[in-house]
Amino acid sequence: MDDRDSKGVSITFLAVVNIVKLRSTLLCCGPNERTLAEAAFPNGIFHATQFEPTLMDLGSLVSRKKDFIPAVSNAIKKGWSNAPAGQIHKSNSDVFDFSQYQDSSLTLNRE
Repeated sequence: MDDRDSKGVSITFLAVVNIVKLRSTLLCCGPNERTLAEAAFPNGIFHATQFEPTLMDLGSLVSRKKDFIPAVSNAIKKGWSNAPAGQIHKSNSDVFDFSQYQDSSLTLNRE
């Protein structure tokens, strides 16, 4: 069983941000992550690794609240639905409840 399945999480991203150069790289660890990243960040550039393209260069997008969450939320709102049905559960990291996202506000849930 995939760790995401046991936690009830459909999509997992890891964004590595170079705050000195103001550049970001998004790690996409599966096909659902890749298709959502392509929908959310159409200007992102995938780089091939040994097995498949899993690293997306996001360029100067570095803010999780201003750049990442709105882009992913908008892609989902526009009809992206490749992920399995299920809720996003809280983990030890910041987890955002996309159902509470509105065009001008974002609710951050922390425990």
